[in-house]
Amino acid sequence: PFAPSYARTASNRLVRSELLSNSASCGTSGCHEQIYHEWLPSAHRFSAMNPPFQAVQKLFAQEREPAETRYCAGCHDPISLFAGAKDIHNQSLSAPGMKEGISCVVCHSISSVDERGNADYVLTPPRKYLWEGTTGWRKKVSDFLIRAFPRQHLADYDRPVLRTPEFCGSCHKQFIPEALNRTGLSPGQNQFDQWKESHWHKDNPDKNLSCVDCHMRLVPGSTDPSAGEAGAVRRSPDDGKHRHHGTVATNMFMPRVMKLPNWKKHVALTEEWIRGETVIPEIAHLWPEGPVAAVTIQSPPKQASPGDELELHVVVTNRKAGHNFTTGPLDFTRAWIHLRITDASGKVLAEWGAIDPKTRAITDEPGKRHQIGNSRREGTLVLESLPLDQQGRPIVRHELWNKAGGKGHRVIFPGYSDHQTYVFRVPAGVKGPLRVTADLNYRRYRQEFLELVVPEMERTSGVYQPTVTQSSDSVTIPIVQSAARERPRDIAKKD
Repeated sequence: PFAPSYARTASNRLVRSELLSNSASCGTSGCHEQIYHEWLPSAHRFSAMNPPFQAVQKLFAQEREPAETRYCAGCHDPISLFAGAKDIHNQSLSAPGMKEGISCVVCHSISSVDERGNADYVLTPPRKYLWEGTTGWRKKVSDFLIRAFPRQHLADYDRPVLRTPEFCGSCHKQFIPEALNRTGLSPGQNQFDQWKESHWHKDNPDKNLSCVDCHMRLVPGSTDPSAGEAGAVRRSPDDGKHRHHGTVATNMFMPRVMKLPNWKKHVALTEEWIRGETVIPEIAHLWPEGPVAAVTIQSPPKQASPGDELELHVVVTNRKAGHNFTTGPLDFTRAWIHLRITDASGKVLAEWGAIDPKTRAITDEPGKRHQIGNSRREGTLVLESLPLDQQGRPIVRHELWNKAGGKGHRVIFPGYSDHQTYVFRVPAGVKGPLRVTADLNYRRYRQEFLELVVPEMERTSGVYQPTVTQSSDSVTIPIVQSAARERPRDIAKKD
């Protein structure tokens, strides 16, 4: 009943949505209150209810049939999937509790996974205590029973698979199967295999860094009853810490748009993370300080004269991401270089990668919208990919069910670099020195995608997509007159 998703229940039967939702009960005072409040504004929480997902799902159901949207639901909307809501008879494609996305119970009820991805996991619903999930005095009785006799609660919710990278990989590895695109297997985003093949993955557990080490940092001074952990690397049973369930990554936009509880704190953590300012003490000896991805203006000219043609080489290095930079749905996430050259007065002489003030799209040059597939000497560096359908037409609304191939794939593997060359002719009469500034910027969504899929979202919410600068570099190039650059011997010959 769950195909074409690979997600399934142990019994292969539907599960009532109320058994997989009601996460607020986990946040009861004295229980997992801290963790619940961390989860509330997280991407896992808003995975199903965010406007872009809902719009793309609706488009999917219209182009194909509602049952095929189960492909997305295994990772984005498991509560509705397991309740049988992805059906032609349910126009909303949603079940009660859908707004909890990947709820506490869903995540902690996964009993086994397969690293092939596409939500290939088995969900075993927990056995409920007497009156668990109710309210009033019955809830108090249920809470007492859980605390007095926690063995069953731990067995149902504290499963060993939760601590493995394969658990994350069951959703953070995607491909489009032939059954969906009617053509043949086509790869999608795949953070799991990228990490597994990177230098961050080590056989020595003391040197290995996995998903939770970075994205679920330890929270000291925890009041959570699950604080401390035996048998885990860099942990102890009495360390007084729990894993941060905000699962901080790069979506700083949706919590703002939806005004989720604790969104301001979550957005601050996310932007700090994007800028590489996050310090994680327990892995500081393995994970360097500074930007996640660094931009550098490499070997700039020591000086220049009017009329000179300068070549500016700008390098971006993936320093700290455990997977490709950038990652996620590359048809709409964007990381790019914004390069500016100014004179002594601050006047902009040349610019690549600016945001157009009217369309808010990335430009290769002023007035020229960025085109995917540029060479390393054209336009600006944009990390991206363009999926194509069977006829080679661009997929621009994230309709990945039609994806058969792609072009313009440009990302940076962990520890590697990419570069772009910018050519500039120094104008006559310029007042030096020249100032060259390179910013590595990030946006969660391609602006054109938002305009096509959720055209009113920004206006109605009053929240417009922000740009976060991840890293910057700048150099100064003195301007000298041509004669001043000639060697004395050359001047003597002229005399």
